[in-house]
Amino acid sequence: MSADDLQALFPGPVPVSVAGRDLEVAPLTLGELPALLAVLRESAAVLGGGFDPVAFVVDQPELAIRLIAVLTRQEVDWLKGLSLDEAAALLVAAIEANESFFVRNGRALVAAMARAMAAVGPSPLPAWSNADTASPT
Repeated sequence: MSADDLQALFPGPVPVSVAGRDLEVAPLTLGELPALLAVLRESAAVLGGGFDPVAFVVDQPELAIRLIAVLTRQEVDWLKGLSLDEAAALLVAAIEANESFFVRNGRALVAAMARAMAAVGPSPLPAWSNADTASPT
């Protein structure tokens, strides 16, 4: 296996300059996977069949901030001050840094999330819903 093959399978950090900071976005670690999966579960219904980083940032800014924070290890407060272009650039760098993992395991991740969601069943109504506060008739 050549060095290029290894680099393709296990890429190093992706350099990106955002808001005056020179960052290197490194691939996620095993310990960071639960936080990523939590955000992806929330965004699965929103994302549907495809993923457009710019549209995601514009359409779902709160989820985008949380996803970018997990993928880049940056503080949420700093991320909130980024321009939309800067946030999208940072998200793209994070996706590039983890591309080999997602390409190799994307289908397995989607299938695992689907199994987990099916096992849990429909989510219960939140405690503040009308169903909990309505008086019996």
